[in-house]
Amino acid sequence: MESEKKYDERFKSIDGLKWLPWVGKNYDKTGVLIIAESHYGGKTEFEADGSDNTKEDFTREAFVKRHADGENMWKMPNNLMRAVWKGDCSVGNRKIFWGNVAFYNHVQKLMELATWQRPSDEDFRNGWDVFPEVVKILKPDYCLFVGLQAFKSFGDKMQEKGLSFEGKGFEKINRVWPRRYTLTVDGHKTEITGIKHTSRYFSWKKWYDFLSNKNNNWTEPLERCRSKPQ
Repeated sequence: MESEKKYDERFKSIDGLKWLPWVGKNYDKTGVLIIAESHYGGKTEFEADGSDNTKEDFTREAFVKRHADGENMWKMPNNLMRAVWKGDCSVGNRKIFWGNVAFYNHVQKLMELATWQRPSDEDFRNGWDVFPEVVKILKPDYCLFVGLQAFKSFGDKMQEKGLSFEGKGFEKINRVWPRRYTLTVDGHKTEITGIKHTSRYFSWKKWYDFLSNKNNNWTEPLERCRSKPQ
């Protein structure tokens, strides 16, 4: 399974984007972009398959392709699929899932696995410099953020860049408040939804119910993610 490469030259022009985003072959049919928080690693973390965090295709090789090929590396991608596909993270459907979405990490700096290093507030702020540039290229209809900490600086950074957005409030789910914004970049509107990080203390059933609620505008993108490649 390989990422679509037609956007690569434009990706490489983005200041601060260290690793090329994954783009599924059917992404243009779905317009669903998933943004997680950060990569974890260390000197020996990816020696087994030869992945190298200094290479631009690290996100594609060390994360997406390994999960698509059946490795149960971390809870994060499995719970993400469960929340989107109503509990299904079967190996047989992983290639369909990743073939229908684009994906990258908001923080473009490797976190130390040995100490479970967390991104700083500045790391998250810097990620908002990259995000609008990725949106300009991919023009997603829907963005799903896995993790909520980045949103502490969302409003300030978007105002700083002169980008217009509207927000919507929700009640707490799984002990956190979901986020929802409509952001306009270069005349293109994208729906941004933020959910609890899927790696720990994550109830996929509660988040599936939230995402699949027709009032939350995510019913259609969920169906897009589940669609079989033509």
